[in-house]
Amino acid sequence: KHSLDPTRTMTWMVSMDEIALLSALASLEEREKQEIERKRLAEAQKENLQESLSVVDLPGYPEGIERFLGDADLAGSVRGSRVFIYKVESISDDSVKLRGAFDRNGVTLHPGYAANHQLPLKEFLLAEGEYFRFFSPEENQRVMNDLRKRTLNITYQSFSEKDFSPIDVSPKGIDLFADYKVVYDERLKKLAKVFHRTDGPVLFSGE
Repeated sequence: KHSLDPTRTMTWMVSMDEIALLSALASLEEREKQEIERKRLAEAQKENLQESLSVVDLPGYPEGIERFLGDADLAGSVRGSRVFIYKVESISDDSVKLRGAFDRNGVTLHPGYAANHQLPLKEFLLAEGEYFRFFSPEENQRVMNDLRKRTLNITYQSFSEKDFSPIDVSPKGIDLFADYKVVYDERLKKLAKVFHRTDGPVLFSGE
C-alpha cells in the first residue's frame, strides 16, 4: 500500500466518483466484523464483475488531460460512475483531505474554492486499488503542466453595463452557457467569476 507520505511526489490520484460513499463507510471495527460476509459476497460477484473490470480499469495519464478525458469517459461508462482527479491536500492520523483538480471538461478548478472531501484514513486505504489509485511521478508532472494550461479563456465583447457576448472560448468544444455560470460585474464591465454548474468555480481569464 501507498505510505501517504506528503513529502513524496505521488500526491495526485485518480478516483471514481465515490467520495460520498467512502465518507459514509462503517468504521474499521465494523468492517472487520463484516469481513467474512463481504468475502462471501465478493466471491459470488467476482465472476460477474471480472469481465467488465478487466475491459477498462482506472485510466492512466499517459498523454495529458485530453486523452485522459476520453479514457475516463470509457472507464466511467463501464464502472457506472464518473472518474475524476484529486489532490491529497493533507493527511492526519485518522483522516485524509482531498481536493478536485479539474472539472469534467478538463478545466482547472479554482484551488481556493474547489470542494474539499475529508475521509476516514483507514477506510480510505482499504479502498485503494478498487476506487482509486495514485499517479506515478511522471503522471503527476503531466497533471501539474495541464493545471497551468487548462484555464478557461474567454474573449468577449461588452454591449452594455448588463450585457456581454463571448467571441471565443478555449479549450475548444466547451458550451460556455450550458456548462458554466458566468458572473458579470456590471460596475466594472468585466467577468468576475465562472462556475462549472456541477463542479464549482474554475480558473479563467477574460478579455
